[in-house]
Amino acid sequence: MPAWIRWLPPACLAVTLCGLTAGCASGPAVRTSFEPSADFTRLKTFALNHPNHPTPVSGGVDPFMVFRLRQMVYSQLKAQNYTPAAFDQAQLLVTVNAETRMHTESTPSGPYGYGYGYGYGYRDVETTPTLLLTVDLVDAQTKAVVWHGSGEIITHAAPDETELWRLVQAILARFPPTGAASE
Repeated sequence: MPAWIRWLPPACLAVTLCGLTAGCASGPAVRTSFEPSADFTRLKTFALNHPNHPTPVSGGVDPFMVFRLRQMVYSQLKAQNYTPAAFDQAQLLVTVNAETRMHTESTPSGPYGYGYGYGYGYRDVETTPTLLLTVDLVDAQTKAVVWHGSGEIITHAAPDETELWRLVQAILARFPPTGAASE
């Protein structure tokens, strides 16, 4: 038996496992849109549209989690070389909101029948809890939203700090915009 045949099954297993791991480790679903006429090169300072403490929120989300998300957005913008400023002196006003959702997906699972073309198909319905984070950036001068980003993650339990950071970073990785007005 040639030597390559002995290592072929373990190599196939390794490739398969890598593919499955990469497929299951997908990041948050992110969408952004922006005002194409906005001059993002002049917008260098920012302030949050929220007080620096937890406040009541709608959408069924823990107000302390939303506060942490706001702090993460603040930190990420600083890391991207935007400068915090007093609210009345900031060029960008940042609004951060979160809400819980139930994502329902229906997929066909296969036919059931009697042969000869009679029967019906089953559908699998799966409902998954998610957390939707939205970040809106408002030009303080014009009072118009110039950039909107949103991201959603699956949350079977309360998301940990690492998952929340990944979500914030995935959204703000698309700011400032570089492509089409809807990405």
